Amino acid sequence: MSALFVCLICLILASTIFAQEEIAIRTDNVVRLYSPNLPADVNAAEWVRTGELGLLAPVDNSGKATPGPAPAPYPVATIWEKGIEQLGVSSATCDGICFVNGPLWVPGKHALILWTIRIPNPGKRLQSEFPKDLTLQLWVDWNENKAWEQRERMIIQNINVQNLLPSVAPFIEVQYLTSFVIPHLPQFVASSGTAKYSTKLWIRGALTYDDNDGAPMGDFLFGECEDYKVEFQENQSNPKINKG
Repeated sequence: MSALFVCLICLILASTIFAQEEIAIRTDNVVRLYSPNLPADVNAAEWVRTGELGLLAPVDNSGKATPGPAPAPYPVATIWEKGIEQLGVSSATCDGICFVNGPLWVPGKHALILWTIRIPNPGKRLQSEFPKDLTLQLWVDWNENKAWEQRERMIIQNINVQNLLPSVAPFIEVQYLTSFVIPHLPQFVASSGTAKYSTKLWIRGALTYDDNDGAPMGDFLFGECEDYKVEFQENQSNPKINKG
């Protein structure tokens, strides 16, 4: 299954919000963006304005996802220059991807993913350094085969930061809120004699620069890769129904 964003709409949205936040970046360092497919219970405009994400529907799903790296035999992605554009505050820890509505995933619900992108030393950066986009991608090992496949990619989004540079701020932080609908697992649909399925799923998120179709096990020059583990639970009142 896939939840690819409509690139044209996203680019228009991103350019609009960047224009609104360009003055604010000089003082608080933070730019907030969001994808156009967020669920209705997210007040995205309020979040962009204040940084407060007040969900209309309460979330009874506390806790944090288990950080990686994912163990072998999951492949390792090599990032050669981690100290430039990175996920989160540190390039050495899993701190750039937040699962807003918790690490318990249920099919048919939205997974809210908040990305934090850090660009250090923006005063020394030029617009000409960023003729290409920063790209966010996220894969989930839905079939639990200890690998990530391109067909398992749930998020891909390009972000252009040229308008933010140069800046006198000590760093620039871009917060990007994304979402996708959690699918049914194919292995559970096939097990028609089972009424409940619970498992743990590994997730890989990547930030790359000038590489908008990077594979989750490849080599990247700039960016960062982070792995997380979440709990997946599914119940079926009639397990014999094929949900596709």
